[in-house]
Amino acid sequence: MTAVCAARHPGEVTLRHYEPGDERAIQAMFDDTFGRQGGAAAWAWRHVEAPTGSTNIRVLEASGQIVGHLAQVDFATFIGGGRGIVRQGGDLMLLPEFRGHGLASMFGRDSIDDVGFDVKLSFPTDAVVERFRRNEEPSQLVVAPKLPEWVRWLRPLAAARNASTWPERVAAPAVVVGLAARHAITKGRGVGVVVADAPDVTTEFDDLAERSAAWAGCIRVRDAAYVRWRWLDNPLGQWTLATARRDGRLVGWVVFGARHDGDPSVGRIVDALAEDEIVLGRLLGHVTERFRRRRATHVAFAMRDPRPWAAQACRGAGFLERGVGPNVVLRRFAPKRAALTADPASWYLTLGDSDLA
Repeated sequence: MTAVCAARHPGEVTLRHYEPGDERAIQAMFDDTFGRQGGAAAWAWRHVEAPTGSTNIRVLEASGQIVGHLAQVDFATFIGGGRGIVRQGGDLMLLPEFRGHGLASMFGRDSIDDVGFDVKLSFPTDAVVERFRRNEEPSQLVVAPKLPEWVRWLRPLAAARNASTWPERVAAPAVVVGLAARHAITKGRGVGVVVADAPDVTTEFDDLAERSAAWAGCIRVRDAAYVRWRWLDNPLGQWTLATARRDGRLVGWVVFGARHDGDPSVGRIVDALAEDEIVLGRLLGHVTERFRRRRATHVAFAMRDPRPWAAQACRGAGFLERGVGPNVVLRRFAPKRAALTADPASWYLTLGDSDLA
């Protein structure tokens, strides 16, 4: 590939597209910036092997050395029932000696690649959110509420230790026991739904993904190719896929596990797709039992689902809305679909939509 623009900084820093052979320098910067030893294979998986391929990877170069990096990946997304494109940015990096000089804004000025998508979605740090507030047009920026995080405590004493006030610490064990009893009562509703771990995806995942287009105004296309790439081929964690079937028909699935660099005492649900309240409850119950056997202290699930029954399904499975997950930022809306893409309430999101799992 050739340089995409001639934008230069007074220090002779040039912005260009990624070229094969850049991987080693990018990976060294990645490990230094984020402290994650993912290796070149992990970087290639995230940015080159995604279902849409390496759509928009750019680097800053100074005197032949790569000093900055930004990768953006396109994901097929149902918007208003039809297919659209959500461009997701991630892994913005600058070498330490090049920080603080406004060089990050060079990525934003590169408008030659700012076409071909319906909205940009990101899950940035608080500092990056403030930079968006300063640099983006207000009409093209929505800082959405953070993802809600649902938690199912598996050990009453662990819940007490994590309570923020003394009254909460005293009440926590009783609350945990009560939620477990509630789950024991409600799980009988899902007798006709069979949940089991699945070694691979099938074409049924494509059918379920198509049906999910009606479940939210904006929802990523979670078809077989996406689920296999995102979770089964993911080199950054050990993830388990479980499916839910009713009369033999696929009606939902869930992915759970832990990142290699995560806390092994915390069970994490990173993605799920469920046809109805009963299916979601059964999937959450299955994961809870799996982590109970592993002696985890609790299970966490960051999710925003616009369907009104979703929160009730979480509570029925013994989960409490304890806190918040990552920031969510929507920006640069294509006018044709902005009524949906700029409305946080239209979105179905899990931690799996981010690059944090």
